[in-house]
Amino acid sequence: LPGTNQKTETCSFQFNISEIVTCCLSGISESHSCVHPGYITLVCPAKAAAVKQFQDMPICAILIDGDLTETYHHLGFNRLENMSIFSENVPHSKESSSLWVDSIMDILIQSN
Repeated sequence: LPGTNQKTETCSFQFNISEIVTCCLSGISESHSCVHPGYITLVCPAKAAAVKQFQDMPICAILIDGDLTETYHHLGFNRLENMSIFSENVPHSKESSSLWVDSIMDILIQSN
């Protein structure tokens, strides 16, 4: 049969990468942290203009390798009603970098 050796793949989900904004937020030290609604972090003046464009917009935030999991969080953190945790154990070693990327892509797709 023609084409029997050709691999055909179908994807039921279209991932629109243009709607994803990625930023690395280093945060502030634990000694200067506080509990406050939303996510608060120190942003340098160069990045402040980029962050300002998201003001008053509904945002879906995903913390990757953050200090917020199903079993661990800041003592003053109140769980939000619309918060979901998709994975606690994302592999992140040098040997498993492609596995890490695949895991993160799965998390992004699940969160859509």
